[in-house]
Amino acid sequence: MRLAKIKGYEAEYPVQEVYAFWRDPVDRFKSSLAYFKQTNPRFFYTQFSEKFIGIDLPEDNTISPEFKAVLDTINFSEMYPYVFSEKILLFVPQAVWLRDGPVTVLPFSDFENSMRTLFDIFGVNADTPIPQLNVSDASFLLPLTKEEEERVRVFYQYDYAYQP
Repeated sequence: MRLAKIKGYEAEYPVQEVYAFWRDPVDRFKSSLAYFKQTNPRFFYTQFSEKFIGIDLPEDNTISPEFKAVLDTINFSEMYPYVFSEKILLFVPQAVWLRDGPVTVLPFSDFENSMRTLFDIFGVNADTPIPQLNVSDASFLLPLTKEEEERVRVFYQYDYAYQP
């Protein structure tokens, strides 16, 4: 399912060619979770309000050390109902986005070189800076147990079919 299809723009933006970067689902999940924690304080403040008693919600999405300290106490098992519901697009398996047709899958481990190749294919200047989207702050990374990693693998099991 392509984003244009989801948003109802498929007639306006017909898909010609699809490229995707495959990343190990566990690594992708941990990075997505860190990014989600650092960019969505309102979600955590609302869903885990009992943990934030006496701490104000940051109005501008900046996270105070006090707020971060509480975020760090929220463990992975408390987040299961949210991250595995597919209601938060950041956690939707890649296979969902790639299942509607042919796709050229590139390895995330060679992101820079693959992007330069795509720049060449699409006629983009090779010196163009590669944008860094959804960069997660390592201080928000949440360690997972072996059992939790296995749960992530099961949730993203269909993503492994796209591994280059």
